[in-house]
Amino acid sequence: MVKIQKLGNVFMVGFSDTTRFNCYEVEELMKHLPEFLNTPGCDVCINFKDITFIDTCGMDFLVTLADKSRENGFSYRLSSVSVEVRELFVKTDLSCRILEYAEVISNEPCR
Repeated sequence: MVKIQKLGNVFMVGFSDTTRFNCYEVEELMKHLPEFLNTPGCDVCINFKDITFIDTCGMDFLVTLADKSRENGFSYRLSSVSVEVRELFVKTDLSCRILEYAEVISNEPCR
């Protein structure tokens, strides 16, 4: 389940009751993408706490988010990224594309 909390210009995205970032979570996030795009200068922070697997839909969403952030002038952060998820980024050769525009990637939760 996806949880989105808006604090000013910051969208805090988190997950509950899952260890996977897959098509179900992406479907929910895609509903909110226009809100991100229509909030000038926003910051999207995705907290991957407890996420250990990302499927193709999840990777595609992160690439789309990277592209849209560059095109629309907002920033995004990925936090609490597990070792397993970092390995997926590297093994899929998408890490450069996903992380190219990420402001922060850390093992710490978003503030």
